[in-house]
Amino acid sequence: MKEATNAAVLVIDDEEMVRNDIEEILMPRKSTPENESVGLAASILFDTPLPSLSLKKASNIPNFTVHKASNGMEGLELVKKAVSAGSPYAVIFLDMRMPGWDGMETAEQIRKFDTKAEIIFVTAFSDNSIDDIVARAGQNVGYHCKPYASEEITQLATKA
Repeated sequence: MKEATNAAVLVIDDEEMVRNDIEEILMPRKSTPENESVGLAASILFDTPLPSLSLKKASNIPNFTVHKASNGMEGLELVKKAVSAGSPYAVIFLDMRMPGWDGMETAEQIRKFDTKAEIIFVTAFSDNSIDDIVARAGQNVGYHCKPYASEEITQLATKA
């Protein structure tokens, strides 16, 4: 019997744009009849080929569920709730520099409740070495620099 894939993702970043961007990458808006109608109208108006919005391509990428937090304390509360509900996050995208708890402090607090989630630090700059990060946040961490490509975020989430 095949085990269900854990595709629960948490994004902790003080920038709303980053949180929303990662959510859009992992949970793209599905095509709707309205979108398809607009595409049809545009193709007729501009005499261009009709985009294949309704064609479903087979994919090995899971259907992610994304939750978002604007700071470390809010993120920790979501982690606690997920763990107590028996549905922990598979991956946590975590900004390193935030007001209040920074990414390292947040990761250390998260590890008190969840030692298995993959934590991916997504940041433009870190004050911590990789050795320090691993020593404080555990082995199952990653580090990814901003700016990032959407394919990179999808790959990291799928791998985790």
